[in-house]
Amino acid sequence: MTDWFHRQSWTSLNALQKKGGEVESLEELRELTGYGKPLLSYHIQGAEDSQGLVDLGLVEVRRGDRGKSMIQATTLGRLLTLGR
Repeated sequence: MTDWFHRQSWTSLNALQKKGGEVESLEELRELTGYGKPLLSYHIQGAEDSQGLVDLGLVEVRRGDRGKSMIQATTLGRLLTLGR
């Protein structure tokens, strides 16, 4: 993981932690972090050449109302933010 990717991912995890570990949509996470939705999606889902937070077991994504992505920190994700 590059330093830039690492920093962006921690920002997303910390934002989730501040909201009780879950947000109702990618838009809500965008408002909390200030990052665009495509960038957040990349960090959460990963890409062919990099693992995202889902692949690392740090967050789970579920489809909510009207196809919105509900994002929830896993126990491991919460522990990492508390220990940092």
